[in-house]
Amino acid sequence: MVEIIQEFSSDAFTMLLYGQAGIGKTTFASKADKALIINIENGLKGIDLKAAEAFATTPIGSWPETIETLGKCLKSERFSTVVIDSVTKLQELIIKQVCEDGKKASLADFAYGAGYARFAAEANVLIEMVDALKRHGKNVILIAHEQIETFADPETDSYDRFNVSLDKRIAERIKAAVDHVWYMHHEKTVSEKTSGRNSARHRGRILVQTIATGSVVAKTRGNYEQYIEVKNDESARAIWRSL
Repeated sequence: MVEIIQEFSSDAFTMLLYGQAGIGKTTFASKADKALIINIENGLKGIDLKAAEAFATTPIGSWPETIETLGKCLKSERFSTVVIDSVTKLQELIIKQVCEDGKKASLADFAYGAGYARFAAEANVLIEMVDALKRHGKNVILIAHEQIETFADPETDSYDRFNVSLDKRIAERIKAAVDHVWYMHHEKTVSEKTSGRNSARHRGRILVQTIATGSVVAKTRGNYEQYIEVKNDESARAIWRSL
């Protein structure tokens, strides 16, 4: 029976964490409370899981395997945080499965856009699984690659923007479904060359950007600084505890 309530409380969060290759997204995510890394990208090299008090699956190579594993996470009390590493790679597995089921070489080979419709339907399954995990009290961190896209603004000049490397058919749905979209990157300073052209130079600090700017897609729920520095393991744990 459906009940009408006035209060709803859930301590769990969902996040889409994206950024530069090699910046340390998986290492950062491994510091979340009782993390289980769903190992799709096989990007665990150099991560000390024991030191992070985290766990990981063996490499997963298909969309059905992923769904089965997430289903097991729903029933497990061993983990508080589920990390999908990465949804960019998982997207490839979903497309591969749709094409195999339809006996097609690509989504474009399906008649009347049916391949893209099936792909979107499977992506919705992922979103539903993320929501189910949250309702079961588990945090979910979706790791993704970054892409640079040209944003055309009719009122200003076009400019480059950092966005999540996902098909647009599902990217907006995922960004709307999660609580936070954070961008992880190196802090940069701009210096003037003698030729008159600007160049960006990396500095040592690693930041997560929580609030959108014109050049970066991001969002957050709650009161957070626009930029949060990830200094070390303890600061990483503190960031996750603050959510």
